[in-house]
Amino acid sequence: MNSNILLAIHLIMVAATFSGCVDNEATNGGLMPTVDENETIPPKESPDEVGFRISPTVTLRPINSVINKSQDGLVELCMNNPSMNNATLIVDMQFGMPSGVFVHGEDLNYDLIEETVDGKFEILPGTDQMIEIIVETKEAGDVTIHFAGVYYSNSNGDVMQELSMTHTFTVEPEHKSPVSTHITAAMNETIDLPDHSVTCTIIRNIRHQMKAGSFYNARDDREIRISIEINATDNTTTGLKHWWIRDESGRDYFPIHHVDVHPMLHKHVLSAGDSMRAILYFGLPGGVTDFTLMYNCTNFDPNQIVYWTVGSPTMQDFVRPSDGFVRYPIQANAGPNFVVMDGVCTTVREEFIFRADGGVTFRGSHRRGFGSWVLVESGDQRNVYNVSYDNGYHIINFDVGRTWSCNEWERPTEFSSGSGGWKEV
Repeated sequence: MNSNILLAIHLIMVAATFSGCVDNEATNGGLMPTVDENETIPPKESPDEVGFRISPTVTLRPINSVINKSQDGLVELCMNNPSMNNATLIVDMQFGMPSGVFVHGEDLNYDLIEETVDGKFEILPGTDQMIEIIVETKEAGDVTIHFAGVYYSNSNGDVMQELSMTHTFTVEPEHKSPVSTHITAAMNETIDLPDHSVTCTIIRNIRHQMKAGSFYNARDDREIRISIEINATDNTTTGLKHWWIRDESGRDYFPIHHVDVHPMLHKHVLSAGDSMRAILYFGLPGGVTDFTLMYNCTNFDPNQIVYWTVGSPTMQDFVRPSDGFVRYPIQANAGPNFVVMDGVCTTVREEFIFRADGGVTFRGSHRRGFGSWVLVESGDQRNVYNVSYDNGYHIINFDVGRTWSCNEWERPTEFSSGSGGWKEV
């Protein structure tokens, strides 16, 4: 018995000695890695609250703070999505332009009437993108702009991270500014401008009507296609957001982005001697027969507009109505609603919020992101809004009974209608 106890104690001591040797060899003999105090340890890869393994980088950086006749204001939007992520980074920008200030940039959409700027960017894993936001103004003094937006992953769009920056530019006197002008012409008439000439021709003006069926609502809309020919005599820029149609009630209809022959891009840069042709697609209510095609010929100044008239539209300045019975923000939702895409009918759920600053946030199953609204009719019983979103538009009616409805073409291959309820939030 005693010999067995002694043998067990001996074995335990040998095992402890062997373990200590292994630990000492791993530490001092190089079998286990050592950590250099000066080495940068990469961030731990673990999912965060926005659906990325490694957090993306989205920053707004002011490049200068002085605007004068030799330079415009400049802000950079920098976006980076690390290669270790398997989700796409979505960045939605939307902010207002102060009165008398023109803000623009590549891949940014700007509404000269509403004085808002918006843009949506998709950054794939392992890629980055930098957008230059240019600020122009002729008003001397200080100009403060609040840049704002959100970013999120395409796999977790319910969680959005806010992005914002407020920056003040000092505007020196005698900054460049074009001379204001308004030109009215008839269709097919060529207009000569300081840096280019432009001719507009209607190539399609068709009214479509359809009775309601089991899976779709009634349809009454007008399809407009206009050919634009531009000959540059100097460096000039044009694009999709420089063109829109206004009817007699003051409703504005913006072009529908298409990929057919001769599409109008978001931005065309022309040098002296260049020529281009583009075809604009518009969708209007079927009953609209008289309207005006409007072109912001100097890109950024809303006072420099060329008008081409169709029929005999009223050319009086549009006065925006009051808010009527609505107090913002208001939230609208419904579902399921019908959407016809490429001839296939499907159902979706809608949710959107109208904000007092003229913005709309879409959170439904069919649309997610930012848009903008214009109040075109108002009264004690109904408000009518012209809503723009992702190169499409809706005309939405809000009734005092807390219901809403819309029934408009959005794109050449997509027809959507819907209705539901709304409330003040």
